[in-house]
Amino acid sequence: MSSVQSIAVISVVNSPFQPRLEEDEAFLDELTASIREKGVLTPLLVRPARTSGLYEIVDGNTTLKAAKRAGFTQVPCIVKALSDQAAMEITWHRNNLRKDWRDYEKAQFLHEYGRRFNLTQEEIGQRMGKDQPWVAHHIAMIKAVAEKYVPGHIVKQLSEHQFRALTALPPETQAEVVKTIEETGDAPSVREIERLGKGEVTQPPEPPTPEPTPEPSPPTEVTPRKETDIGTFQCSMCQQAGERLRHFLIVHVSAEGERPRHVIKPMKGEAEPA
Repeated sequence: MSSVQSIAVISVVNSPFQPRLEEDEAFLDELTASIREKGVLTPLLVRPARTSGLYEIVDGNTTLKAAKRAGFTQVPCIVKALSDQAAMEITWHRNNLRKDWRDYEKAQFLHEYGRRFNLTQEEIGQRMGKDQPWVAHHIAMIKAVAEKYVPGHIVKQLSEHQFRALTALPPETQAEVVKTIEETGDAPSVREIERLGKGEVTQPPEPPTPEPTPEPSPPTEVTPRKETDIGTFQCSMCQQAGERLRHFLIVHVSAEGERPRHVIKPMKGEAEPA
């Protein structure tokens, strides 16, 4: 196992194979704060540079930047003697684990790797753990910029899937999508690009039609209660009360639609019952 050495930051130089065009500034700020508080926890992987006394970064470029920002003058490093091809392959595999590595940056790295070592796309795929079509789709992004049929600043914003969907469009539609990206700064999704290729225009949804407010119902007229004398016929209750109420009439009265009820009325010359 290689030992860790403390090396001056001024002795560590960037790799000529640096695969990243832009750094994530927010991540770099977080890493700087962490290193300032806890130090560099993961050693850099470096190899001896062609210039004596200097070391070239193989993995850890962002860590080195953060350490310099945090004011460190020394960084822990693991030194390995690596060929250019081995160094590029390690750089690829380390960076490929990070989610923020753009597809265009991957394409540039693969293109340079194949050009430098005269490899076919199939050979590139074998060494990088990808199949030949995957490699071809990415390298096509570089060719598009070189041949200027898609502007470079547009291709850099696209994923490989978005790029394929864009280049599958007719030239007129392709130009419209490029113009939209330039005006808005945002690339449409793959599905949206494919819709444009089919001539489908996504319309914003129409607002729902408000339901008409129902008119208030006229107030229901309440029929005044009207009691009607429906006779003095005897019912079972009346028969039971008859002996006790000899001097009174038990009258059945009822409002329309109601059951009859009993009303005791005094006969002439008699008083109301208590």
